[in-house]
Amino acid sequence: MKIELKTRQSRVIALVLCLTALALAVFGYVDHTRQQRTRDVFAAIKMATEHKKENGETWYAYHVYANELRAIDTGSTPVELKRALAEYVQGLDDGLALMRDGRDTTPASVRIRRAYKELMRMAKEQ
Repeated sequence: MKIELKTRQSRVIALVLCLTALALAVFGYVDHTRQQRTRDVFAAIKMATEHKKENGETWYAYHVYANELRAIDTGSTPVELKRALAEYVQGLDDGLALMRDGRDTTPASVRIRRAYKELMRMAKEQ
């Protein structure tokens, strides 16, 4: 089957179809990459949480946990995930600083809970 594109109109139609197919392929690839990176981030969070459980409930274990979470590469993930993870880590840092100084950790706990709920909501959507 031979398709001849002799008229200008047929060439324009073929060009539009090719560009549409290319755009769909690119958007599909970007979406797939974003979903895969999001899954990778949640897997890294789970692994860091398991390390924390193995190390116990000490100040040092939470410090290591916060550092492991901070080291997670969140590139190519949704902005909401980046924001929630950063909020969670900042809450952990604030809580550790308050705990180290012997002060009330309630404000940090509220922040941690809020960010954790947001992370869990995103994880369920995956």
